[in-house]
Parts: sequence; structure tokens; C-alpha cells
Amino acid sequence: MIRQLELRLGSAEEIRRLFELIRPLTEEDDLFHGAGIVTGEYPPLNIFHSKEGGVLLQLGAAGIEPDEISISVEDRTVEISGLRQNEGGKRVRKSVRLERYCGEFRRTIELPFHIDEQSVKAEMAAGEILVHLNPCPQRKHEPRRVVLHPSIEPERSGRGCRHSRGEDKTSGDERLPFCDIFEDREAYTLYVDMPGVKQENVEIAFDGDMLSLAAATRNSIGESSKENHLAYCEFDCCDYRRVFVLTSEIDFDRHTATMANGVLRLELPKRSRVIDLVR
Repeated sequence: MIRQLELRLGSAEEIRRLFELIRPLTEEDDLFHGAGIVTGEYPPLNIFHSKEGGVLLQLGAAGIEPDEISISVEDRTVEISGLRQNEGGKRVRKSVRLERYCGEFRRTIELPFHIDEQSVKAEMAAGEILVHLNPCPQRKHEPRRVVLHPSIEPERSGRGCRHSRGEDKTSGDERLPFCDIFEDREAYTLYVDMPGVKQENVEIAFDGDMLSLAAATRNSIGESSKENHLAYCEFDCCDYRRVFVLTSEIDFDRHTATMANGVLRLELPKRSRVIDLVR
């Protein structure tokens, strides 16, 4: 089923009041505290206003390729739609935990100005989309589909995730990443959404029966963050951290991890004696 949300942005004062209402909800709701989603819509959205009057949209779209996303602009409206595939795969496995969004999505954002379609720019890297929009004094425009380009700073594949045993300490603000867990006869497989994270910034630590995942996010807004202020927020741009309690059947030494498009895939094989028992 397609999810749809229309945002109508009013004056700067109205936006500030909306932002003040949203923030307490995220801090008091224990169920979603730190999870990064306020509205439950996908992909989660942040909106920045620039001093020049333009708008920067930041969306977390981990696990989606640029050619699977459609961005179109017409007059005051931006529409972002696409399909997020199920990463469970064709292997026979059961789902242990399902938190990540899967399926078709569509979001419609109506801006308080007419958009200059010719100056629209969109880029994607590490599972994050940035859409730059500027105002145009003209009122009539032709609809235009925006081409989503990979960022000029692509993910490097030469360095892998960092692995360690023992105590894993982090400090500062952190958010809880969404995770799907699948199990088959041979292994548990985790898919963890961490948009804005590169592979070399992921830390995986084992301590007894505890698995800790931590990751530092990149500043995708970059230098432009000095010229923009946050007007609407659905996810915090801070580091990720999550801890799992593991069963004794997992062979920690044979785990494998890969990171692509803001999704960490962590495979935890079962011990040989456990596999033999279920054959």
C-alpha cells in the first residue's frame, strides 16, 4: 500500500511552532525515543531553509538505488516516490524481527514558493538524498522529473567495518537504528538501516553474549549547514548505537559484515554442532 503525506509549509513563525510541538513528542515517547521517526512516513524527512529563501530537503532512504527513486517538481510541489525491495531474499528463512519499511512509498511536499525547476539539483550518497530547491518569481511551469545523481563523494569499498571484542564505549547524542533479523538453518542475518554512514565508520563489538553496533554519521549538509536552519525535523543527524543480546549458538569468529547504500548487513553463523542437530 502506498503511503502518502502532504506537508504544507507556512511562514517561518508557523514552522517554528510546528517544530516546537514535534520535538517534545520524540523526547517523551519511549517506544520511539531515539529511533529517528516522528510521523512513521517513509522516507523520513528533514527540511532546511536557506538565507536566500531556498529549501534543502534531506531524506533517509537507506537500501535504495538512485534509479529506484523518482523525484518530480511542478509549480510549488515536490513528489518523491519509489519502491524499497524486501532484502530477506529468496533463501528459506523466518523473520525474527521486522522494523524496516518495505514496499512502495510516495511523499508530497508543498512549498510556500514557486519552484525554479531548472535549478533543482538532487544527489544521493550513503543512503541519504539531498534535494536543493530555489524560488522562482514566475507562476506557470512545466512539470519536470529530476535526475538523482550519486554524490561526488562515493562510498569507498577498500576499508571494511571495524570489529573488536570487549567494552565498547560511546558518548554524546545517539539514535537507535531500525533493524530486520532473519534466521535460517545456518545463520542469523541482520539488516540495519544507518543512512549517512560509510562502511569505515561502523564499529562492531562482541563482549560475552552482547553485540554492540555503533556508527558515526557524516555531515551530508556540509558547509551549507552554516547557511541553512532546520525548519522541520523527522530524524536527528547524530550517531547510531544499538546493543543486542545473542544466543550461545552463534559462532562470533565467523561473522561477516558489509555496508552498502546506508544498510549494514551482518551475518552471524551458527556453531557447527547446532547446524548438525537440525539436519
